[in-house]
Amino acid sequence: MRDEKKLGRFICSISFLLWLSFLLACASATPTPKRAPFPTLAQPQDHAHQALTDALAELEYDLAQARSLLVFMAKADAVRGESKSECETFIRQLLKTNPQYTQLGAATPNGVLYCDSETRARQVSVADRLYFSRVISEHDFVVGEYVIGRVTLAPSMGLAFPILNADKSLRGVVIAPLKLSWLAQRFSEISIPVTGEMLVIDTYGNLLLRDPDATDWFGKNISETPIGNAMLTKIQGSGEFAGADGETRYYEFASPQAARKNLIVAVGIKK
Repeated sequence: MRDEKKLGRFICSISFLLWLSFLLACASATPTPKRAPFPTLAQPQDHAHQALTDALAELEYDLAQARSLLVFMAKADAVRGESKSECETFIRQLLKTNPQYTQLGAATPNGVLYCDSETRARQVSVADRLYFSRVISEHDFVVGEYVIGRVTLAPSMGLAFPILNADKSLRGVVIAPLKLSWLAQRFSEISIPVTGEMLVIDTYGNLLLRDPDATDWFGKNISETPIGNAMLTKIQGSGEFAGADGETRYYEFASPQAARKNLIVAVGIKK
């Protein structure tokens, strides 16, 4: 009986070894799968296109928000009324909840500010600002040019909307200059390589934004550079150009719809 148990254990051991050998043979016969290659970096064209798409979307949103605020101001009784103190109290409260603007204000049809979120001791006119002349002629939301505020002394992008009477005649203009420092912070969240360049210019070729190093470039005119000239003459396009800093990159550029060609954005990626 004992011998039979030993024989049984021996047969089990042999069976296990045969089964293990079979598995090892199968494993050695199966070809080792090739390691998947690391994903390649996106081509400069792809990266530039994606970053430009993101930048245009950001600007469309920001301009839509600005338009909504200006429309609200233009229809407000406090702005349309006769009381300067009521108007200024109203827009100062608005500015507290909309800190992306350097100031808020309302001007007469001749450009003199009669209501302003900033305290000042002298009369201020915005009649010579490009955004003012545009809103006078277009009677709609407009984007202006790079400006330094006469009251705030802050670099900004002029935005304006008309105050209209019931017969559509011009009653005044409301303004909301957008802080370029705030815009630069928004654009810094868009992913581009450290060797890349993102530009936003007005219709004069003045830089509203250059990422990286935005604050060092506010207001610099690049209309004579290859990329600046291409942006101003074509509005939308792509190609290899020397950038604002002189470095050659592949660029894509376009204008956000809400700006009606009065702002142009470009993204350049080195090859």
